[in-house]
Amino acid sequence: MSTIDPRKSLSAEQAARWHWLLRAIDVAETQSLVARAKCRADGYLLGLRDARVINEAEREALDQEATAREVAAAHRTAPQA
Repeated sequence: MSTIDPRKSLSAEQAARWHWLLRAIDVAETQSLVARAKCRADGYLLGLRDARVINEAEREALDQEATAREVAAAHRTAPQA
């Protein structure tokens, strides 16, 4: 099985936007901001897929990257008991 590198399908501008969206997840200071940033990333990926810049497998691979960051950010911003 080969590894997919969906970033190879993105232009420099699209890759820069994707990294900016991931960074927004990383620096979000509340769970609400984490969720908002993840939704923006999801929407961007759907737009790239709908425009046929990436295919569904590439969208899923990029989404996994965003989801991993979302989980880490959610733990970081969780209310302390």
